[in-house]
Amino acid sequence: MKTYLSILFCLLTALPVAATSISDTIVDAREVHRLIVTQDSTWRVNIEGMANDSSYRQTLTLFPDSYERIKASEVLVNSMNFNFPLNPKKSRQPSSSEINFALPSLGWMIPIDAPAHMGNSVGASIDIDWDLAYYRQRLNNRKHSFDFGLGLNWRRLKLTGKQHFEKTPSAILLSAYPAGSTPDYSQLKTFGPYIPLRYNYTFAKRSHVFLGVNLRFVTRSSIKTLYTDAAGEPVKDFHRGIHTTQFCPDIKAGISIHHVGVFVKYTPVSAFQKEWGPQFQTVSVGIQIN
Repeated sequence: MKTYLSILFCLLTALPVAATSISDTIVDAREVHRLIVTQDSTWRVNIEGMANDSSYRQTLTLFPDSYERIKASEVLVNSMNFNFPLNPKKSRQPSSSEINFALPSLGWMIPIDAPAHMGNSVGASIDIDWDLAYYRQRLNNRKHSFDFGLGLNWRRLKLTGKQHFEKTPSAILLSAYPAGSTPDYSQLKTFGPYIPLRYNYTFAKRSHVFLGVNLRFVTRSSIKTLYTDAAGEPVKDFHRGIHTTQFCPDIKAGISIHHVGVFVKYTPVSAFQKEWGPQFQTVSVGIQIN
């Protein structure tokens, strides 16, 4: 093994693009995918695959008068303390892990399968995710990784039509504004933590696609309605304890290129519990900075 390393050391330092220090040459040796050394009247070294280029091929030949240089290089190699395999079956890098932090992502929310008269305002209905911290596990094939962490979600579904959220003793209803009044808006807000579980595939440098699920828990929720009544007086109707669904998984997918990405998120569970409010799902489309 050390004889092979000695040969490689000598050859690489003889190339025009070779490193000028022994430590650089050893780093190059780690990036060789496969090294084949044969001997008859000459030494032949076949290099197959280098760094990220699996198609790289190079054949180098040493004649007998180069043997003394090889022996001199072997003395240097023998004095170093390192151990790494040259088995081509183990050419992939070892798995690794890291803890990352992210900036909030901003999405615009659209209800689907909702009552026709709901009157949602797409531009004002906002969905914000913030991965406070997440643990990333990279596999031996560095293109594949998995994320697990903790984040916070804040949502606002805003209605600007002729219907508003109204709380009654038995349910949350979609009702018309009082006669003669001028509507402003009616909104539903939810807030809570979530656990992101994601798979990532890196297809280029600093570029990847991802698919995962946010296990979201709603810990706070409220509805608020603002309008001006027939007498010209502003009216504010605000309620908590509105029987929202406490566990809402979100399916999220996206693509990120050079730290800027877009995503699509689908929530198959209605914001309100069954029998307590209008049933609908939501789709969010937005941007994120990685």
